Amino acid sequence: EKFLIIDALSVLLIYNNDNQVAGFVRNITEYASKNDVEVVAFSAKTKEKELLSKIFNFFDEVKGKGKEK
Repeated sequence: EKFLIIDALSVLLIYNNDNQVAGFVRNITEYASKNDVEVVAFSAKTKEKELLSKIFNFFDEVKGKGKEK
């Protein structure tokens, strides 16, 4: 089995806007899907909820931890 782990997605927002990061994640997940690679991505809760709303559809499963504020 092959896995790609992406840690701290929100860090990509330091030098990129949320649309660029969403496009990157879309490209990675499409490539992984075609090549039988499982993608696991981690992101801390941030004020950038727009990013998470743009990328969660690219994943088969989304899990949250903690309480929403």
